[in-house]
Amino acid sequence: MAGMRSELHRSVIGLAAAAWVLAAANGAAQTQPRGRFMVQPFEAPALSVTSLDVAASGEIVLAALPPEGSKADPGMRVARFDAAGRKLWERNPAPRSEFVLGVIARAAGADHTLVLHDETPKEQSQLALLRLDGKGQTLWRRELGPGAASDLAVDGDAGALVSGSAVREKTGEIDALVMRVTADGAPTWRRRFSGERKDGGNSADILRLGGQGSAVFAGLADIAYDKKDGSVSASRGVAMQLQTD
Repeated sequence: MAGMRSELHRSVIGLAAAAWVLAAANGAAQTQPRGRFMVQPFEAPALSVTSLDVAASGEIVLAALPPEGSKADPGMRVARFDAAGRKLWERNPAPRSEFVLGVIARAAGADHTLVLHDETPKEQSQLALLRLDGKGQTLWRRELGPGAASDLAVDGDAGALVSGSAVREKTGEIDALVMRVTADGAPTWRRRFSGERKDGGNSADILRLGGQGSAVFAGLADIAYDKKDGSVSASRGVAMQLQTD
């Protein structure tokens, strides 16, 4: 699972570098942006930001985890800021955060926040979804079953879509996973997708809502792992459109 996250991290860095090169090429003909504020996002040190979202109001939602292998483990963090960068609140909404491998936070409605995270207290990683109120207090927490968290897309008042990966208990195969949940966090459907290799891993890493009740996810298929260190030795990128309603 860690290898899959590293592969995605490298892909995101590559996309960011490509965007920077494109911006630099067009920079001469455009006005350069200027920063309005800079903040220290989290009180705890040694945290890596795992997700960023901006609400329609301009409020900013961040989630973070300690870097992999970090000795200092303050647990997962979710924080919300106003449009001027002033912190409204910061919380650790997962009491067993030492087991958390992934966390994504998204603005939901006027001032609520949805938080998707996974935790691995035992062998099988489990998904959990939380709704936080305007002060960062947990309104509810829903268990979503086995899986590792990759992305979360809020679908207005209709609920949300969840993506990631899940291990088949009998065979150990890793499938890409997409779920729809209601506004109250109750799952309405859960779909798994696999590649061509029976022994390969699969993941739905990035999820976006489309038009007319559709969604698109992008991820990796047929992931092969090095038997010595568990790193990714081969994979192929995939994208799929789903009709979600």
